[in-house]
Amino acid sequence: YAPSDGDKTTLKAERNADGVVKVTMRGDVFDGRGFLKSAITGKDPDAKSKAKNIDFDIDVKLGAVAGFNGEALRSVDSKFSRRNGVVKTFALAGKIGRDTSLTADLRGRGQGQGRDVIILQTNDAGAFFRFTDMYSKVVGGQLSLALEPPTAEPSAKEGLINVRDFSIRGESSLERVAAG
Repeated sequence: YAPSDGDKTTLKAERNADGVVKVTMRGDVFDGRGFLKSAITGKDPDAKSKAKNIDFDIDVKLGAVAGFNGEALRSVDSKFSRRNGVVKTFALAGKIGRDTSLTADLRGRGQGQGRDVIILQTNDAGAFFRFTDMYSKVVGGQLSLALEPPTAEPSAKEGLINVRDFSIRGESSLERVAAG
């Protein structure tokens, strides 16, 4: 955790008797750009300091998480736990764009159907793409994103993204095609 200028958050971490680290984060404002960049790229600048796989429970409640392109995730409530390198629970709720809900949770595929999957959904795909710095020219749209949760071993993960009912604005190559 590296605080940024303007962060108004508290972070408390304590190890329980069973060895699980319980992390609680509360606050009004958190600059999430560094976290987003490392989570999306999979590159962790502090990776060399991580000597072992730690079991943890994380509980986050924040008024706003600043993202990229002027976007913010507001009214953030998230819970996450990992045991032996495996994500056991994950839930995220917040508001993005113009008060549009964004939810994510860990879902099981059922017995014999493979591993669990994280499902993220929002009705403002454009705001999500701007927030994560993926693509800034999408406007509106319904987003459903399914991805494999992170594991102890660093490996490529699979996912599926569906976006519908959206517009692209300000993309010069598409504007030339539409005009021609």
